[in-house]
Amino acid sequence: MLYRCGEFTEYLSGGAPLGILAGMTFEGHRIDISDASLYCFSDGVTDVRDANNKTIGSEGFRELIRRHAGASAEPRLRGIFSELKHLRLVDDTTLLLIERMDIKGPEILLKRRFPAQPEQMREIRSMLRSALDGASVEATVRDKLVLAVDEACCNIIRHAYGPDCSGDIELHLISEGGKLEFRVLDSAPAVDPDCVKPKPLGECRSGGLGVALIDTVMDDWNIQALPAGSGNRLIMHKTIGERRQKGDEHE
Repeated sequence: MLYRCGEFTEYLSGGAPLGILAGMTFEGHRIDISDASLYCFSDGVTDVRDANNKTIGSEGFRELIRRHAGASAEPRLRGIFSELKHLRLVDDTTLLLIERMDIKGPEILLKRRFPAQPEQMREIRSMLRSALDGASVEATVRDKLVLAVDEACCNIIRHAYGPDCSGDIELHLISEGGKLEFRVLDSAPAVDPDCVKPKPLGECRSGGLGVALIDTVMDDWNIQALPAGSGNRLIMHKTIGERRQKGDEHE
């Protein structure tokens, strides 16, 4: 299955499995993978069964690809397999991804745009948890990071958009050099960054823990009003693996 710019092209297998019958010939294809991803997979992927015991089929696999398309290759595969394993595997499940390698740089672990609605947050928490698992973030740290991002998004839904305004939230998770960067963007009315200040956790009332929690969990964070006068950008950083200096003890 070839995925390019939101469009799919399928190439069905044209013969018996390799190594089963002698003297077999197979159909060939020449495929341009510029700006595209080629997914080769066994029927164990499409035969995975959902909560209703129905196979996800080709369309179910396409939806998985769409959901994780914004991530770099390795975290994308980890995210897809993480979702498959939460369903019911019924056969050997093999997936091969072929695409052109980018020059090494920041790794996009998650990129997701979603409506600013509370009911969206369950799926976002699950996707974020899977992305952090794929980055080998320790479980207790992972859960705190998921909670901090959840609080940030819920604050946007409740306070930035409010009951009389609607729009989307865009979440990016980027890894580089042992550091994670979380970017949360909205198109709500611009806020005054000087008014967004943390209070000591002990002084926070119920429902007012978001900023204090972010300040406690993250290494640093800042919020910026976008230049157009509409929209805000919250950037948060967390170090998860610092390179030790030469001569330091190795774990």
